[in-house]
Amino acid sequence: MTRSNTRDRVGDVAVVRGARPKTFMSDLIYRLVPYEGRLLPEYASVLLRTRRLRSQIESSARGSSDTMPKLAQGHIKGLRVPLPALDVQRGVVDELARLNGPISVAVDRAGREIGLLQEFRTRLVAGVVTGQVDVRAIVATLPDAPEAVTDLAADSDDELDEVAEDGDE
Repeated sequence: MTRSNTRDRVGDVAVVRGARPKTFMSDLIYRLVPYEGRLLPEYASVLLRTRRLRSQIESSARGSSDTMPKLAQGHIKGLRVPLPALDVQRGVVDELARLNGPISVAVDRAGREIGLLQEFRTRLVAGVVTGQVDVRAIVATLPDAPEAVTDLAADSDDELDEVAEDGDE
């Protein structure tokens, strides 16, 4: 859990599996270890993101700067949380995973596509700079620009001509 951050991010949580025993953490991170047999880590993570708990967290965060409030351990220990039986917790976690599954797939796919587009852009720029890609060949395959874009480009050209003429004086 983040101990200090912006008001909307202070107290943000994540479930971490397989952390090494002597892992160092920033002093701005709390390591919360739920009581085994009473609280599932995944349920705690979901619970700490609910509007009710976020409201408790945000209202208890304090600091000299309102831009980076901090949470004290006492604030975390003082949170009022519903604690149903483990089978109910597991059911909530499983149902949320089922409902969020398609969204997670879409987010992952979009992330991969963004990465590929960034890689393509990097390779294209490198190719143009090194002369391996002929920009004229690429431009010839592009569709005509919409009229608004053409007008904007013409306006920009006119402004450039005026700047050039002013520089000639």
